[in-house]
Amino acid sequence: MSPTMKPKAVIFGAGIIGSEANRQFRREGYEIVALVSSKKLVRADGTEAVFKERGNPNEVLQHILALSGGHVDLAVFALPSAGKNVVEIEHSYVKPFLEKRTPMTLAGKALLSSDHYYELEPHLDHVDINATVGAAVCMLDEMIEHLRFDNGRDILVEAVVNGTLSYIMSGIWGNRPLEALIREAVNNKFAEPGVNNEIPDPFTVMDGEATGDVPKKLLIILRRVFGKYIGRKIKANDIEVVKFTEDAMYRFTASNERRKYVVRISTKRLPHMLERNSPGSVWADIDGKVFISGGFCQIPAGSAMDKWVPNSGPGNAVRIVQTGLPRIVIAEGAGDLATVGTLIKGARRLRSFTTRTQVHGGPYQKEFLGALAPGGQ
Repeated sequence: MSPTMKPKAVIFGAGIIGSEANRQFRREGYEIVALVSSKKLVRADGTEAVFKERGNPNEVLQHILALSGGHVDLAVFALPSAGKNVVEIEHSYVKPFLEKRTPMTLAGKALLSSDHYYELEPHLDHVDINATVGAAVCMLDEMIEHLRFDNGRDILVEAVVNGTLSYIMSGIWGNRPLEALIREAVNNKFAEPGVNNEIPDPFTVMDGEATGDVPKKLLIILRRVFGKYIGRKIKANDIEVVKFTEDAMYRFTASNERRKYVVRISTKRLPHMLERNSPGSVWADIDGKVFISGGFCQIPAGSAMDKWVPNSGPGNAVRIVQTGLPRIVIAEGAGDLATVGTLIKGARRLRSFTTRTQVHGGPYQKEFLGALAPGGQ
């Protein structure tokens, strides 16, 4: 790629995150070849190509080839983490870019929390996944940089990993009505709207975050940070999720409650932070090496946890304890701005890889073209 040419990027996902990524990556200096949803592709000039078959990977990728001249510098994945066949769809889009070592930055958790993680793992030098967990906190990199598994010291990580629940529960601390907080979370793009862009009911939101989003993030943390220490592949059923209930939701969000969803990961068995059968909680004992407990924990005013758990906005936080003073990082963990900012940070880190790999465009373009052509290997 010539120094005078804009790097070319394609963005998968045209929802809240994808649309904001389209805006911010243009400002970052990228030429956005296409913004792709399951139904259509929007070209750089604003014109659209509606797919003959919804989400067909061959059709989608052939459009991208035609628009990019067979060469893409960055693939940004901002696909939703829930929905029918979302893992298979994202995998079909990711695979050709992965095979040709095209730099990628991912926001969605569906693919990484599936068994396909282990297909991506050898390529994480050119695939940034920080936006999948903790957004602006960059929890994965924080843990990788500051934890040591070879010095015999016990590890303790405590974290607020879900910005949507953090926003809701902070509002409850302020004696705000639950329904109003759900409406604000959707309007502020911290939570997805319901069918026909209506405001979803509170239980749908909170259950989806506690028993859907949190376990996915924990799987990614375990695989990326603790995987080598554990020494085997980590499966979804390694994490037990206690069913959330509507009664529990109203109990946890009562006016006299002061809770946050906090998870604890440790290499030593520790006393539980909450009741073992607490609704919506998560638990794991992985081969006696790594222990997890988490859920809607009481945060008494002035307590040690109260001093680092965020008490405003969609704040996420991580507290790392191994030697010396705890390392605490707090930042926004939900919303389009925080997520896309982390995607861009990842893209900047990957730019040196892009330059090294793609500076001689001709052969690379031919290989990429072959991989994406119908029947290409």
